[in-house]
Amino acid sequence: MLAECFAGIIVNSFIVAVQLVRWKVVKSLEICHQILTCLGVSRICCQLQSLIFFLFGLYCPWLVQGYVFLAAAVTMAMFFHLTHLWITSVLCVFYCVKITTYSHKKFIFLKSGVSGLIPWVMVASLLMSLLFSLPAGWCSYKTQHRLP
Repeated sequence: MLAECFAGIIVNSFIVAVQLVRWKVVKSLEICHQILTCLGVSRICCQLQSLIFFLFGLYCPWLVQGYVFLAAAVTMAMFFHLTHLWITSVLCVFYCVKITTYSHKKFIFLKSGVSGLIPWVMVASLLMSLLFSLPAGWCSYKTQHRLP
C-alpha cells in the first residue's frame, strides 16, 4: 500500500506540476487542463488521506479505534473518493461533448457553451461530494458507538 500510494502521489504531482508550469508560461489554461489539474489534486489528496490513515492504523492503533477519528477519516475518505469520481465524470463528459460532430442547433450551442459551465459544474461537484460524504461519517460513528 505504501508503494502504491507513493507512486500515485509522485505521478499525480508530476501531472499537476506540468500543468502549473504551463499555466505560468501561458498565463491561462484551457478548460481541459484545468480539469486535469483538479483531478490530479483530488487524487493526491485521496492517496495522502489513505496513506495517513494506514500509517495511523499501523503506528497508533488506539487512535484509529476512537469514534471521532474514525468518523472523520471515513468522511474525508468518502469526500476525496467522490470528488475524484465527480471530476473524472466531468472530464469524460467534457471530452465527449468536445469531440462530437453533430450539426443540430442544440449540440452546437452545448459545444460552444460547455467551457463556461465547467467551473460551476466543478463547484457543484465539490458541494455534492461534501453533501454525500457527511452521512457516511455519521453512519460509521453511530455504528461504532453501538458496539461494546
